[in-house]
Amino acid sequence: MAILYVGIDLAKNMFAVHGVDEYGKPALVRPKVARDKLHERVAALPPCTIGMEACSGVHHWARLFGDLGHAARAALADPRHPVAVRCEAIRCLAECGDAKDSNALLQALGDVDSGVRAAASAALARLGGEPVLQHLERSKSVDGTALRPVLRAVLPKADGRLLASAEQRQAALPVYLEQREVAALVRHATATDGEAAARLSAIAALGRLGGEAAQTALQGILANKSEDGAIRAIAFKSLRRLERRTVNRVASGG
Repeated sequence: MAILYVGIDLAKNMFAVHGVDEYGKPALVRPKVARDKLHERVAALPPCTIGMEACSGVHHWARLFGDLGHAARAALADPRHPVAVRCEAIRCLAECGDAKDSNALLQALGDVDSGVRAAASAALARLGGEPVLQHLERSKSVDGTALRPVLRAVLPKADGRLLASAEQRQAALPVYLEQREVAALVRHATATDGEAAARLSAIAALGRLGGEAAQTALQGILANKSEDGAIRAIAFKSLRRLERRTVNRVASGG
């Protein structure tokens, strides 16, 4: 039985804690909770909305319970809340949440609202870690614009894992270019045992990125007669594009 709402009767030394489910039926009845056990008891609750009577001590307890993120977790879990409320809940979890909140934030990456996706992306960029990367790997669709913050955070450690599908490449490659991840792109472009589509995308990105390392890698691919014809063709086009940009930059004095 899920606890959605909890009411706390504040007192001096003993408190009453009662929770109800979505149908208003009692799901938690604790008529006597000692003051020194109240915070521990509330910390063990699932995400829920907490109500307290207005009195002199309510602000103290509200601050303590707010740090636990209960209201934020409850707001994020309920899609009936307005987008602005859910986005604020995500920002709250980014500030006071912990690793346990990663799953809820990861689910928010697939929300129907782009604002919620962007807020979740910014929050997860702070948490980072392998779970975020694994989730993005499994995602069938990737919103490159909304997910830009979290992509910036995880791509340096991704080692090409987000170049598998066309959707992932569409989202990840602009971040590779933005952060000028030349070494990573060269590694994928020259990996002869790598997936052809990922290699083609990396080779094309090197032509847009430019630089001596990119030029050397493209020349090496083009010089390798054993390379697939499609790989050499895109390397040729990318190298010519890079060379034209270099000539134009020199001609303009840049």
